Amino acid sequence: MAGQREIWLGQQRDPDNPAYYIGEYLALRGELNFSLFERAVRQTVNEVEAFHLEFSTGAGVPQQRVRGERDWRLHVVDLTNEHSANDVAVQWMQDDLARPVDLSASLITQAIFKISPEEVFWYQRAHHIAADGFCGPIVIARAAQIYNELLAGTPQASEPLKPIDLLLDADRLYRASEEFEVDKAFWKNEFSDIPEKFTLGGRGVSGTLRTRIRNKTILPSLESADLKALARSYRTSLSGLILAASAIYLHRMSGMQDIVLGLPAVARTGGTQRGIPGMMNNTLPVRLTMQPDMSLEQAVRHVTLRVREVLRHQRYRYEDLLRDLRVEPGQVLHSLTVNVMSFDYGVQFGDCETSAHNLRGGPINDASIAVYDRAEGQGIEVAFDANPDLYTEEENERNAERFLRVLEWLKNAPSAQTISEATVLGADERRRLLVDWNDTDVDVPDATFPELFEAQAARTPSATALVFAGAEVSYAELNRRANRLARLLVERGLGPESVVALCFRPGIDMIVALLAVGKAGAAYLPLDPKYPADRLAYMVRDAAPAVALTAAQELAALPDGVEPIVLDQPQLAQYLAKLPDSDLTDDERRGRLRPHHPVYIIYTSGSTGTPKGVVIPHGGLTNYLVWAAKVYPELRGRTAFHASYAFDGSVTTLQGPLACGGAVVVAASDDTFVDALEGASLDLLKVTPSHLPLLAMSTGGAVPSKRLLLGGEPLRRQELEQWRRQHPSLQVVNHFGPTETTVGCADHHINPGDDLAEGTVPIGGPIDNTRTYVLDAGLRPVPVGVAGELYVAGSGLARGYLNRAGLSAQRFVACPFGGPGERMYRTGDVVRWRADGQLEYLGRADHQVKVRGFRIEL
Repeated sequence: MAGQREIWLGQQRDPDNPAYYIGEYLALRGELNFSLFERAVRQTVNEVEAFHLEFSTGAGVPQQRVRGERDWRLHVVDLTNEHSANDVAVQWMQDDLARPVDLSASLITQAIFKISPEEVFWYQRAHHIAADGFCGPIVIARAAQIYNELLAGTPQASEPLKPIDLLLDADRLYRASEEFEVDKAFWKNEFSDIPEKFTLGGRGVSGTLRTRIRNKTILPSLESADLKALARSYRTSLSGLILAASAIYLHRMSGMQDIVLGLPAVARTGGTQRGIPGMMNNTLPVRLTMQPDMSLEQAVRHVTLRVREVLRHQRYRYEDLLRDLRVEPGQVLHSLTVNVMSFDYGVQFGDCETSAHNLRGGPINDASIAVYDRAEGQGIEVAFDANPDLYTEEENERNAERFLRVLEWLKNAPSAQTISEATVLGADERRRLLVDWNDTDVDVPDATFPELFEAQAARTPSATALVFAGAEVSYAELNRRANRLARLLVERGLGPESVVALCFRPGIDMIVALLAVGKAGAAYLPLDPKYPADRLAYMVRDAAPAVALTAAQELAALPDGVEPIVLDQPQLAQYLAKLPDSDLTDDERRGRLRPHHPVYIIYTSGSTGTPKGVVIPHGGLTNYLVWAAKVYPELRGRTAFHASYAFDGSVTTLQGPLACGGAVVVAASDDTFVDALEGASLDLLKVTPSHLPLLAMSTGGAVPSKRLLLGGEPLRRQELEQWRRQHPSLQVVNHFGPTETTVGCADHHINPGDDLAEGTVPIGGPIDNTRTYVLDAGLRPVPVGVAGELYVAGSGLARGYLNRAGLSAQRFVACPFGGPGERMYRTGDVVRWRADGQLEYLGRADHQVKVRGFRIEL
């Protein structure tokens, strides 16, 4: 049969892998005639031809036949004098299930354990090539029938089990029939396009089928009865209700609407086939549409009708469908397998009570839910299984808990409630996501950036602040020059809420101008003269700066519509020299300078494709700089300023050192930063990951001695590991943050010797006074390991977009987890939490890309 062929091939690929074993045991309690029971087991096993198959290969094709000799062994183990006999018996079974496979030997293990005078375990293990999950009830029911006949003294009263040839012939006839072609067309139409696959583990799919790790929960009989009554009220079965809960669970875990569940089906038609043990089981990929505004009643009905439809085509092999669709080996169509086994195990062996216990249900690719509804009054067992290649025991336990919460919600929710409201998170996990991992509150001075710089200049007036083209400028001299220029700006009527454009190449004048604008209380607007003229003209029209500070060589790049103040004009230099060089006070400014006033406006293309000005307040910048000085002590040493000052990532290595006493080495704009920084003896350097190949070309002078900051783009393990092998003692930081959150909102520290997981390097956890939330479309937190959109709240948020009130309202939204009036920024970045509280970047929710830190709309 087709299903057996696939199992045989899978076993050949991994000959010793015991994943294809299935096993369970039946516990019998009461007065059992042991000798008659043993006779019943032997007769039953002898009747099951599937248990006595042997396989060979002729001309490379696998063949099977039923052995003429029934050469199998029934193990009888007396544990009545054994301490913890139950545990000893189960361990024996587990050891048997772990043994390597030999398809040329017996495909089964049969054992009877005497646990006590009143209790017996009957254990059965078979290879999946011989039996599927539907076989267990058939075999147990037949054994009970034989035992009861022996007990009544009427042996041979019933007919033996039918031969397996009936299953094989039925399969051959089906594959040659018109029904086969109809089913094939149905499934090819169902998957005319292959949907995106979601995995709960987020790690792809293992290429190897494994034995499963399992988390088991027994629902009490009363709760089980409630679920069955609920299923009837929705005009479905328990299976339909569980499948609906599974689809809602996947929807809530992934945010996806195109959901595919794997549904095991018996693939048997007619009463005769349903009474023959063998391997006929098939997996049906049930494709469902789960929309957030769908009511619970609509969802259950949709799932029920879809399942009924696909069951009409259940005999077409899943393996054939994968070949039809040319799906790569090892890949699957469904995200989660859901198997509800409402098999009747309530058979009687005389007056004994019986209960069945599943130990293993065959191999697993990713994750699955197995629900056992064995007999009335015994309750329902829910097993959440996972491939150990993809999940830890803790992760599997968390997934099981989340599914049970959805099941509980389904049981109690009104039928009109939408599925987007299904409860996934428990109180502990919700608190961890929203509170514990966002516990970042620290005290920060109520100061502006000019105040931080002035305080540092007062502490270390003679220390070097800037190094450029062989010249050094002390803190005191830099402060004096900035104070004079700030007074000129105040004379021109500039102060808080004013905008001053800066149009410079990197150099000392540019930094003096930047400081002066802040001291005057205005916000600076960086205009990089290398930018396209159209972009510079748009920025000037949009921001309407009162004046532009520039140099003579950049006048040609300065757009029309703004008055230039050319700093290197001799007359201006003479005038500035006459102005006081002491720090400005609020009385001298055109208004009091406070943390909520803008400090700079940086334009980014963002999600609209049109440049928009992000307005950053002093308070956000101060929070960032105080945090950076704490976590990057190398800022007090020598750092390099080489990126465009129109890129907010440059703030770290310009304003950062000037706020805490470091020396900024300014790279000349005409050279590559590597050439410009040779011999600079840097303690810290910040670059984008794209710069790593350039930096590798350095003979050593441009490479920092202590810490490398990387940001602006996704950082991948492979490119970083190559760098770390060359510089094993260097601290590396993956620094993340959109412009709207003031340079950075999260970072991940990599110490020498740390191992990195495959894929993208984490972006880390939130910085001081910052909270990061991973939310679904309804602004609800998603569980650990689940992709969602990143929202950022806290001190670093921008005031919004300049002159774009509507867009600001769309992107800076009310924070449901903060105080009254608090906002959070919708980043458009798709991320997920790791179990250790670190964030992983997965991509964009839109079509943006980043090139050397700049957001580009395709």
